Amino acid sequence: MHRVENRPRSEGKVCAFTGHRPSKYPFMADAESEDYRRLEALVLSHIIRIANEGFSHFICGGALGADMLCAMQVIQARQSLPGITLELALPCPEHSVKWRKADRQALERIKDKADIITTVCPMYTEFCMNERNKYMVECCDTLTAIFDGTRGGTWNTVKMALDADKHGTVIDPKTFALTEF
Repeated sequence: MHRVENRPRSEGKVCAFTGHRPSKYPFMADAESEDYRRLEALVLSHIIRIANEGFSHFICGGALGADMLCAMQVIQARQSLPGITLELALPCPEHSVKWRKADRQALERIKDKADIITTVCPMYTEFCMNERNKYMVECCDTLTAIFDGTRGGTWNTVKMALDADKHGTVIDPKTFALTEF
């Protein structure tokens, strides 16, 4: 594993976030949409609730969609919970090279506010996204997934957490229901 920046983690429990990309739920690319704002509010209230239960370190995967939405909500939560920390877990250094300029700039703003940036693989491979997800599951005490139950990377990450006997929360991006596992 290649660490870009490594500041000490807080002493509290760790929550990792995973979720779908905007290609699955286009509203995740539209910060002005009603559904995006509803999901933002739900994620923010979830962060505040679990922070009050002792979770103080949050890991987000740095992908478009749910990952970036969750990272921005951790940053927002720090206004009222200054002790929480954000770790951005990137699959490889060049993972955002092909993104639109505005998306790359949004990721840079998140990176500027992250307490820790971890780059899991030194270069792109067909497995680097999975390695990033594995890293997040290994590090977390709980996993929060913006997840509709369909197979893919988010499904694999939830399955890894279940196989590791991790506790978690699923936020359904269709119904906005929260379910514990």
